[in-house]
Amino acid sequence: MAVPRLTLRFTIGLVLVDVVLVGALSVTTSVWNSRTQEHDARVLNLAGRERMLSQKMAKEAALGLAHGQEPQYLERMHDTAHEFALDLRALIEGGSVPYGGDVVELPPATDRHFRAALEEVRDYWEPLHRSAHAVLEQAAGTPAFTQGLEDLETLSATILNKVDEAVRIYESAAEGRVARLKLAQLGFLAAGVVVLVLGYWLILLQLFRPLRSLEEAVEGLTAGKLDSPIRLPVRNELGQLADSLDVLRGRLAAAQRSIRGGGSTEHRLTH
Repeated sequence: MAVPRLTLRFTIGLVLVDVVLVGALSVTTSVWNSRTQEHDARVLNLAGRERMLSQKMAKEAALGLAHGQEPQYLERMHDTAHEFALDLRALIEGGSVPYGGDVVELPPATDRHFRAALEEVRDYWEPLHRSAHAVLEQAAGTPAFTQGLEDLETLSATILNKVDEAVRIYESAAEGRVARLKLAQLGFLAAGVVVLVLGYWLILLQLFRPLRSLEEAVEGLTAGKLDSPIRLPVRNELGQLADSLDVLRGRLAAAQRSIRGGGSTEHRLTH
C-alpha cells in the first residue's frame, strides 16, 4: 500500500518538532511545579508566622499586665499586631510583605476554602486585638479590664485553632496541585515515548526501508537484472529516485534488446 506523500525533510522535521515540543512542555511543567512549591512554602511559612505572632501578642499583653501595664509592652504589642495584620491582609488580598529579609509579592488567595479560613482568622483577630488593648490600657478590676482578660485567654486559643485550620486547608490544596503537576509530567513523559516510537516508525517507513530497497535495485542493475520494475511504496525523494532508476532500467533493457536483436540479424545474414 502506498504511503501518502511526505518529503524526507518534512518527515524528519516533524519528528524533531514533536520531540522538542514534548520536551519543552515537560520542562515548563517542571519549572511551574518548582515555582508552585516555592510559593506554597512561602504561604505556609507566613501562615505559621501568623500563629507565632498571635501567641507573641498575647504573651506581650500578659507580660505588660505582670509589669504594671508598662507602656513599653503596649508598644511592643502594637508592633506585633501591626505585623500580624500586614501578613494577614497580604495572605487574603495579596500585596507586599517582609519575608526572609526581603520583600515578596503575594497574589490574592484564590482557593475559596483557604480564603474563608483566613477571613475567619481575621474575624477573631480584631476582638483579640481589642482585648489586648483593654488589658494594657484599662484599670485593673474594671469591667472592661476583666472582660478583656477573659477574652484574651479565650480568643488566643481560638485564633490558634483557626490559623492551624487554614494551614491544613492550604497544605491539602498544595498537595493536590503537586500531585496534578506530577501526573502532567508523567503524561508528557508517556507522550515523549509515543512520539519517539512513532517517529522511529515513520523514519523506518520513509527512509530506512526505501534505502534498503534501492540498494537491492542497484545491485540488480549491476547484475544485469533489467526485467524487474523498480518501485518504492513511498512518495518522497527516494520514491522519485526509484522512478528515475526505473526509467534508466527501461532504457538499458531496451538497449540490451536492441543489441541482441541486431546481433541475431547479423548472424542470419552472414549465414
